[in-house]
Amino acid sequence: MDINTIKTSIQKDLEAAGIPTSLASAAAQILAEENRKSLSNEHVPTRTKEQQHIVSSAWEWMKAKGFFEKSS
Repeated sequence: MDINTIKTSIQKDLEAAGIPTSLASAAAQILAEENRKSLSNEHVPTRTKEQQHIVSSAWEWMKAKGFFEKSS
């Protein structure tokens, strides 16, 4: 699986969770590259502060949209 396929898949999931397109795209790019490296048994470097902020922002959007809430 190539990085564009991984990114597209992650971005679709993030957008479905209510994350704005621009943030979903940026977070998906970071996560796709990390996944590609991990799957290739390459070293996955520590995220920069900017990368961590982007991924954390996406996470916060998902929490705010109730993505992680269990249905009763």
